Amino acid sequence: MSKPYPVVVQRPLAEPRKRDRFGLLPRRREAHELPTVSAHEVMVYRVDGKYHLDTGQRRLSDQQVVEASHVSVVDLRRNTPVTVTLAIPSAEASEFEVVVTFVCTVTDPVEIVEEGLTDAALALRAYLRSHRRFFELGLDHRLKDLNTVRRNVSAQVMAYTIERPLKARGMTAELESVQVRTPEVLSDFEQQRRTQEFDLTLAFEQQRNHHTLNSQRQQYTQDLDDRDREHRHGALTADQANQLLLELERREFELRAARLTKDQVGDSPIAAAHYAHAAGGLDSAELMRILQQDLDNQRAVQRLREARDADVRLEVLRSLIQEGHTANLNINVATLLQEVVGQQTPHTDLAASDAPEISPSGSRATADPGEGAPDGLDDSIKGLREEDDY
Repeated sequence: MSKPYPVVVQRPLAEPRKRDRFGLLPRRREAHELPTVSAHEVMVYRVDGKYHLDTGQRRLSDQQVVEASHVSVVDLRRNTPVTVTLAIPSAEASEFEVVVTFVCTVTDPVEIVEEGLTDAALALRAYLRSHRRFFELGLDHRLKDLNTVRRNVSAQVMAYTIERPLKARGMTAELESVQVRTPEVLSDFEQQRRTQEFDLTLAFEQQRNHHTLNSQRQQYTQDLDDRDREHRHGALTADQANQLLLELERREFELRAARLTKDQVGDSPIAAAHYAHAAGGLDSAELMRILQQDLDNQRAVQRLREARDADVRLEVLRSLIQEGHTANLNINVATLLQEVVGQQTPHTDLAASDAPEISPSGSRATADPGEGAPDGLDDSIKGLREEDDY
C-alpha cells in the first residue's frame, strides 16, 4: 500500500511527563513519541494553533517540540505522481473509467498542514468534479466508441487544466496524462471477438496454405509430367536417331557383306551355297541337295558336250568317207567309230603296207574306201553313208 501524499503521518502528542516528583527538571520528549522521518520528509509541529517547521535540527528538549500538541510528516519529493480515478456515464447502462494523473510538488509544508491538504488525490478529484462538462463527455457514445471518448476526454481535461489550473496553497499540480480504461465487458467482448478473428484468420490461412500447397503440388506434378514428356520425346527422338543410324549401318554392312560375298563367291552357285551354309542360312540337307543337283547338271552338260563332240566327229568321219580320204590317212576307223557311236569293234591297226603311198609328184595314191578296212567297218560306213544320204 502506498503512502498518503503529501502528508505522510499525522499524530497527536501528549503532554510530556515530569522527569521528577516535583517538576523541577526541564521537560523533554522521548524519541518513541515522534514519528520516524525519511530524508525527503519533514515534520511540522502545531503549538498553540501555530505551525512550526522542523527540518531535523530541533532537539527532543526544544520548547516547541515539548509544547507541541500535534506533529505531521510532509513528503517533499518533487513531481510526485498522483492518480485520480473518475467514472463518467455512457449512452448505455455502463460507465467509462477515466484515470487522470498529475505530478505534484510541495512548495510549503507549513501551508500544506495549515490547509489540511493531507491527501492530494482528494483535492484533485474535487478539482475535476467541479468541471460539469467533464461528466457529459460520454453521454453520446456507446462502449464501442471508446477511442472517440478517449480523444474527447483527453482534450477536455487538458483544456480545463490550462484554463482553470488547480489553486492549492503549498503545492503545485501539473497534468501528466489522461486515460480512459477499457470497460471489463468491452474487454471481454473484444477478447472473444479477437479470439474468433484469430480462429477465422487461422482457418483462412490454413485454407489458403492448403490451396497454395495443392496448387504448388499440381504445378509440381505438371512440371514433372512436362519434363517427363520432354524426356520421353527426347529419348524417342534419340532412339529414332539411333535406330536410323543403326539401320544405315546395317544396310551399309549388308552392302559391304554383299560386295565381299560377291568377290568371294563370284558366279558360282556352289560357292554361294557353301557360304550360305557357313553363314547359317542353309542346313546340311539343303546343301547336299544343291550339291547333288549341281553334280547332275554337270553330268547332263557333260553328256550334251560329249554328244555334240560325237556329232561333230561323226560328221567329220562321214565327210571323209564320202570324199574317200580314209585310205590316205592313218586313221584307226574302228576306234574312231567306237568313240563316236559307242560300238565295240575289233581293234585293227592299219598295216604299213596298207598306208597310202605318196606319188613322185607328192600326192597320195587314191585307194578304195573299203579296201583294207576291218570286218564290219564297211557295213558301218555304209550305214553312215546311207544316213547321210537320207
